[in-house]
Amino acid sequence: MAEWYTGQGGIILGLIILMSLVVLGITLYVSRKSKKTVQDYVLAGSSLGIFVLYFYGAFTIMSAWTFYGLPGWVYANGQGIIIPWYMFIHLFQVSIVTILGIKLWGAAKYYGYSTPLSLIADRLESQSAQYIFSAVNLIFLAIYLALQPAAIAIGLNVLVGAPLEFGFIYGALLSALIAFIGGMRSVAYTNVFLGAWFLIAFVGTFIIALLNLPNGLTGAAQQILETKPWLFSNPDPFGPAKLTGTDRLAYALGYILSGFSGALWIHLMYVPMTLRSPVAMKWYPTLQLISFPIIFTIVGVTIGTTVGHVLAPNLPRADQVFQYIATQYGGIWWGSFVYIGAFAAAVSTMGTMVVAAASLWSVDIYKCLKKGKCTDKEILWQTRIFLWILVIVSTFFGWLAIVGWKYIGLPAPVPLADFLNFLASPGFALNVVLLIALYWKRATKEATIISFIVGFILLAVGYVYQPFTYMLTGIKGLPALVIALPVELILFFVITYLTKPASDQTIAKFFDQLEKYIYESPDPQVEKI
Repeated sequence: MAEWYTGQGGIILGLIILMSLVVLGITLYVSRKSKKTVQDYVLAGSSLGIFVLYFYGAFTIMSAWTFYGLPGWVYANGQGIIIPWYMFIHLFQVSIVTILGIKLWGAAKYYGYSTPLSLIADRLESQSAQYIFSAVNLIFLAIYLALQPAAIAIGLNVLVGAPLEFGFIYGALLSALIAFIGGMRSVAYTNVFLGAWFLIAFVGTFIIALLNLPNGLTGAAQQILETKPWLFSNPDPFGPAKLTGTDRLAYALGYILSGFSGALWIHLMYVPMTLRSPVAMKWYPTLQLISFPIIFTIVGVTIGTTVGHVLAPNLPRADQVFQYIATQYGGIWWGSFVYIGAFAAAVSTMGTMVVAAASLWSVDIYKCLKKGKCTDKEILWQTRIFLWILVIVSTFFGWLAIVGWKYIGLPAPVPLADFLNFLASPGFALNVVLLIALYWKRATKEATIISFIVGFILLAVGYVYQPFTYMLTGIKGLPALVIALPVELILFFVITYLTKPASDQTIAKFFDQLEKYIYESPDPQVEKI
């Protein structure tokens, strides 16, 4: 039997390597514009316009989860919960760039902040808070990051039979190189190329699938209604009809609640800080809301629930459904093109997350430990070194969850969608008190820090000991976020009114002066795209 990397497999691998070289070429070219400063490396020098923003913002969100995780999740579990959750994610991620992000943009431009957490820590007059906020967000970023090389590995395995380990290592290596060489500027500009490929592959596969349905999409939907009606309504991750009544409603509530975290994903908070003008923010909602709910949600969910069960019934692993349809009905070459699209999606998302996560260490932890007594060059190298550490750790975690699941006592491999749905997204939801503190003068450091820590502890206990929420509420399947988030918010507001607010100087800096710059400044950079 021929090896997977010979013959047709070798040609496909060659195409993947060629695409990788093109991406690295773009990275090297763009990196030449870098000013070798921390803000330039982490925030692309706050220089991005609307065209690059669309692809950069969109394909920071549209990861390999969209290709493999979303269709796979609904293929296995039905679409009942995923639609509202996914819609909330999209709506709220747009808000961080267009509405809430205006203050992040202004702080980066006016005061020169290079991370959102350094800004929030100064607003709270507590540098020690940076350690806590950064460490917790690093945990959830690492979990979400692990999804990307896992998807690359699964797709290449379906396509040419490549060992999963090869896909893990190759995807992680390319993403780390892009981030290492050019930082967020290179990530943003390579996302334009990668995003265009993504769009063609994603929509093209949907069209091919529709053309191969024996009775059209209407006939396929009718077939599902007759044979597997739960696919269109089931909000139960444990299989149809195992959660009912109050239990099912409570589970759905928790799942949808985590969708609000779309405005709180820490790596998305960097996006508005990379813009050269808030004018770009006015165009972003229209572009994104057309892309996300209309294109990506409809295509992904329809492939998983309706098309997949007609064209690819009884797959051994649900995450394979999109790649299987592309290869089986579009041919091996189209399957290869689609795989490279998914590969591109994973690489684009991973690059953004790696730079953001590495800066959480270098700027928000290391620089604080050094009490600011370090050069830009030193911070840059701390960022570059840590991003490699993070990529290695996340890739290994992804490998354990997908391949080595037996070694860590799991009953089965972790579905790709669960890296985000059940693990990372609820964790990012804890950032709500950080964002409130940025916009509410009365917020205090004690309230923000204590409520954040308590929320994290409750969430962590719910992850480690799953009966925790059942013991407290008597409701099965209740996500820990349903308890952690309300408790966090109640503590935040109660403690706020029992403690002293920030000094007048800090309030003036982050409200009066900053808002005057944002809304009244004649700065030409503010008025042009």
